[in-house]
Amino acid sequence: MALRSRSRKQHEVGPTTTSSRPDPVLAWLQFPDRILEVEARAIAFTDRAVLVEWGFGQAADCAWVWRDAVGTRTPSVAVGSMNS
Repeated sequence: MALRSRSRKQHEVGPTTTSSRPDPVLAWLQFPDRILEVEARAIAFTDRAVLVEWGFGQAADCAWVWRDAVGTRTPSVAVGSMNS
């Protein structure tokens, strides 16, 4: 069984704005047995919290985290896609 991150509840975070294009972020996630910083995408936000999604495809997961637990990151560049 996969571990689920602890997420804030909707009534804790307030009115939501959805991102039309998810921003790449670094987010601190709290799991029952550890705290990890992961590369994620900010898919929605409020004044106090951010809904982040990490992983891909069927393995993707999301959680509400406090805004201070999220920082910006530069999108990853695929190998071979840079001009030489």
